[in-house]
Amino acid sequence: MSLADTLNVRIFKQVSIFLRELSNDNEYVKTLDLNDIASLVENMDSADSALSGFQLTVENIDFYWNLVELHFNVIAQKEGSIGVFSRLPLFLAKLRSLFDVADSDPVTYFRQ
Repeated sequence: MSLADTLNVRIFKQVSIFLRELSNDNEYVKTLDLNDIASLVENMDSADSALSGFQLTVENIDFYWNLVELHFNVIAQKEGSIGVFSRLPLFLAKLRSLFDVADSDPVTYFRQ
């Protein structure tokens, strides 16, 4: 692994820890704008996203899950559990896209 790859892994780990801490801070979560988080998370594989070109890997999956958890916590604060459940199909489709497993579900992908 190159130095750049090693640094990227370390950066993703630190950001992942930071996201987890933010996600657990209910007072902070209440202040977040749902549309800002949604545009980042739900469109992360589009060309005009702040995370354009993001590819899910073993090294950054914790970052992605913590980002999704933060997003779900913001949704739960703003819209309740109905808002979370209404977005689950979108996130399953997003996982298929990020993992490039269009004909499979994420559980099947991880069992391979």
